[in-house]
Amino acid sequence: MGWMDYGHNQIAPTDYAVHVYYSSFDELLPGVAIALLKNFHGDLYAKIMRKGNLLFVRR
Repeated sequence: MGWMDYGHNQIAPTDYAVHVYYSSFDELLPGVAIALLKNFHGDLYAKIMRKGNLLFVRR
């Protein structure tokens, strides 16, 4: 909806899929890695989830 309100004048309709719709590999690859970990390495995934707060980055 944001694209329809603000972006469609700047982006050609044929470029919509390239510039707006598809996410980058920066988002796709971690999601695939998490899914593989959860589905094929359940014990390791459970261990990581038990200690999930340790994964937060502090400044």
